[in-house]
Amino acid sequence: MRGFLTKMIHRRLRRLAVGLAFGAAIVATTAVAASGYQDPSFGEAAIAVQRAHGLLSVSACATKDEMSAQACETQLKEVKELLMRVRQEIAAAARAANNWAHR
Repeated sequence: MRGFLTKMIHRRLRRLAVGLAFGAAIVATTAVAASGYQDPSFGEAAIAVQRAHGLLSVSACATKDEMSAQACETQLKEVKELLMRVRQEIAAAARAANNWAHR
């Protein structure tokens, strides 16, 4: 009985995580579209990073080996940090391009 209940809880949590990820992707896409990058490639790059971040948020490290699960979680954390830095660099490049265009 315990296994059945945990499966139900995990299933509901996964559904919630997927819904939240899609909602965050929609909000982020709207925010990027509203931000008005001068060059559309910056907006497309920002959307691609947001999609990658959403897909990583939904992914789960479900392995039977505890060591593998910890390694997977560590790698997911590192990748998410890299995506945050990429997002910051895209925003900085877009600001620089906008400033350059306004000269």
